[in-house]
Amino acid sequence: MKRLLILYLLPYFMQCKQPPQATLQIWNDIAEGHYQICAKTFNIDMDLAKNYFLYLYLPDERPFHCFIKCIYDRVHFLTSEGDFDPEVVVNKVHFLSQEIVDKCIQEIHHFTDSCKKAYVGGTCAIAYLMEMDRQELTIRKT
Repeated sequence: MKRLLILYLLPYFMQCKQPPQATLQIWNDIAEGHYQICAKTFNIDMDLAKNYFLYLYLPDERPFHCFIKCIYDRVHFLTSEGDFDPEVVVNKVHFLSQEIVDKCIQEIHHFTDSCKKAYVGGTCAIAYLMEMDRQELTIRKT
């Protein structure tokens, strides 16, 4: 019976992805100190704010969009016009290739809402990096 249960649950556990520890550490080093400020500003749960990349959960809601933009502003990923600065992103986020950054920037160039633009850019990069369907990032797994 135990073997049957394990075989039944194995596909579920194989789908539970997490970014590599080194990738998480790079991101946490970049964003440390900014989570608290941005989460408080946009009323985002602190656990989610600190761990959205670990959880691979980015809710498609306006406050979370603006939370992401706030972090990107504070770490200088965005220009004063609200566009991504690809050179800064690639230099700071070593685990993202120039190709991924360029694809995501191309995808968001038509957005006028700066919060939505930052959110879609972030989900695009994470989806490419983790080889996930972007829709999966909007579903809470815990």
